[in-house]
Amino acid sequence: MTELLILRHGETFWNRERRMQGWRDSALTPAGRAQALATGRLLRTIREDWHGWRFLSSPLGRALNTAEMALASLGPVEVEPDLREIGMGEWEGLTLDEIAHRWPACATLSDPLAWYAAAPGGESLDDLRARAEAVLARLDGPAVLVTHGFFSRYLRGAALGLAEEEMSELEDRQGVVWRIQAGRMETLTT
Repeated sequence: MTELLILRHGETFWNRERRMQGWRDSALTPAGRAQALATGRLLRTIREDWHGWRFLSSPLGRALNTAEMALASLGPVEVEPDLREIGMGEWEGLTLDEIAHRWPACATLSDPLAWYAAAPGGESLDDLRARAEAVLARLDGPAVLVTHGFFSRYLRGAALGLAEEEMSELEDRQGVVWRIQAGRMETLTT
């Protein structure tokens, strides 16, 4: 597989409120905008020549805004619908406390994969993995992918050939770049 650089969008107001976003959107906070700009500076230290690279972003505003800020000087950003976050169904727009109150059984789930899979009306993990694999199959060279926390776990997991249990252990923080090359992943920080 070719080299991939994967990043999560900057912090949003809903991230700060611990509110589930899924396919709904929330604006970047000032800290989120700063993360996007810092990530762009980090990318520019990785290489000088970006010829032959593609720059793809989820269509959701928080990722697209991050991509526009981080990648502006590197090349044009293409929108890739399959990079969007997992659909959270009835949980979209709710805080973690609201979810725990309305669906108490979910409050006891410690595995993030099982927790996200429990969202009523949400996207299935099988569909999520199929989307991640489809994105990777369409890449024909090195790429920078701007996506979301939970989806990035599946994207990185698919790129590395991980089992679902191993994907639970992957971090999903903001303000970093995950480099995947030759079957290995490295976390680059600003």
